[in-house]
Amino acid sequence: LLKNIFNPTITIVFSKEQHNSLQNLIRSSQNNTLIIIPEGEYNEDLTISKDIHLKADGNVTINGVGENNAMTINSNHVILEGIDRKSVV
Repeated sequence: LLKNIFNPTITIVFSKEQHNSLQNLIRSSQNNTLIIIPEGEYNEDLTISKDIHLKADGNVTINGVGENNAMTINSNHVILEGIDRKSVV
């Protein structure tokens, strides 16, 4: 259902060299942004408070590094497509 109402206005391909971390890119993104994440494992905790779409380009795993979940979502319109999430304590 969300895919039908979510119409991204901006598309960004994540790059560690350019954005430093996924969390930094998410924090600096606007609502209605599609973020394409290249294949790989990402060791960080993510907090999402915006209406965004995270899409894997290949096998993508978010390995949480804190005691909480790998991902905390504080928005009603977030799409996670093809992303595996793991909490590592």
